[in-house]
Amino acid sequence: MSDTPEVKTNRKMRTKDFIYAGAFCAIYLVLMLIIVMGSSMISPLLYFMAPLTVGLICGTVYMLYVLKVHKFGAALILGALFALIACAQSWYGVLFALTAALLAELILF
Repeated sequence: MSDTPEVKTNRKMRTKDFIYAGAFCAIYLVLMLIIVMGSSMISPLLYFMAPLTVGLICGTVYMLYVLKVHKFGAALILGALFALIACAQSWYGVLFALTAALLAELILF
């Protein structure tokens, strides 16, 4: 299979892909906040189970995004947006989230 110019331009991130990243990051964050706040209001025991439910629900949003864009850098962009918005309280959280996003990108590659 030869690399024609059409195939090479398809591998690059375009404006549409960045818009998808922002939209899916917003959906991811809203669902995460709804799950965590809802579980903490119902019962303190459910609050400890929030990471499990967040992983199940938001993991599907993450996988839909990666399958929709399917280009190198897609997971890293979503991870960077999540790190800057949700983990901005400390540099350790931002560093950990960016490292996890880079690791996910390398696994997807």
